[in-house]
Amino acid sequence: MTQTSTLDLKANKGFTLIEIMIVLVIMGVIVAMGLGRVRKKENDIKKTAREFYILGKEIRNQARLKSATFRLVLNLDEGEQTYWVESAQGFQGRLAEKDLEEIAKLDPEEKPKEVFEEDKSVLKKKKSLPEGLFFKSVENLDGEPRTTGTATVYFFPNGFVETTALQITDRKKITWTLIYQPLTGQADIISDERSLRDAKRE
Repeated sequence: MTQTSTLDLKANKGFTLIEIMIVLVIMGVIVAMGLGRVRKKENDIKKTAREFYILGKEIRNQARLKSATFRLVLNLDEGEQTYWVESAQGFQGRLAEKDLEEIAKLDPEEKPKEVFEEDKSVLKKKKSLPEGLFFKSVENLDGEPRTTGTATVYFFPNGFVETTALQITDRKKITWTLIYQPLTGQADIISDERSLRDAKRE
């Protein structure tokens, strides 16, 4: 009868308690690193959303003080997404999409002069979103959500603000939404993806 060696007995026992603990520790470290990255992204979006909240208040104040129309302009195209502030004297309403399409067809010399100019009283220069964050969409009441090109949020001399939903995302798991309220000029920060229609239902 063949005698079973000590090595064979150990091999049949499976994992030892120490080995299991080591595996659990490694798994815990991996999970913690993943959660840390998610929390960092969420903190980045939260910080950026608050910056846009404060920026909106400053733009509204400037519009009222200067009796001018201000607008927050957002570049939604791929690559480095940027935003800046423009202003024009007096009350300037948003042109409808069909009007913009007609203007685009005109010859350069026939096009009306642009009344808005970059305004550096609030932002000294164009700013970029933090690395890894993007504008997902900008939705105004007058049309479909914009995901490319440029989008704007208007701030009027009377203190009113154009109703807008601005979504900021990491393009993976996290999307936050700012809903600009027309009468108060305040922006509600929502830690979720919301459209204007969703916001109206609540």
